Amino acid sequence: MVTFLRRLALVEAFSTLILFVVAMPLKYLFGIPEVVTGVGWLHGLLFMSVWTLFVYAGGRRLLGWKTVIGGMVSAILPFGPLWAWVDVRLRAAASPN
Repeated sequence: MVTFLRRLALVEAFSTLILFVVAMPLKYLFGIPEVVTGVGWLHGLLFMSVWTLFVYAGGRRLLGWKTVIGGMVSAILPFGPLWAWVDVRLRAAASPN
């Protein structure tokens, strides 16, 4: 579960990168707004999935609530899920399971 959350947070971070580096320039420089609609929708779905999995992992006590809150806050920030990915990875490596 935690491994899946780490991977999902990484994918969500890359969706932010694609949104900022590919989709938004296509919209504002080349007048193709449809790309932002599709990529933005996918990014939003990934964002909500990351939040949902953080809450689920906290409820199942797979992660501590500090990590859950930190991960949820980081998901709001651009490229914050990269921090969450690293943090969750380090905490998972430190846990005895």
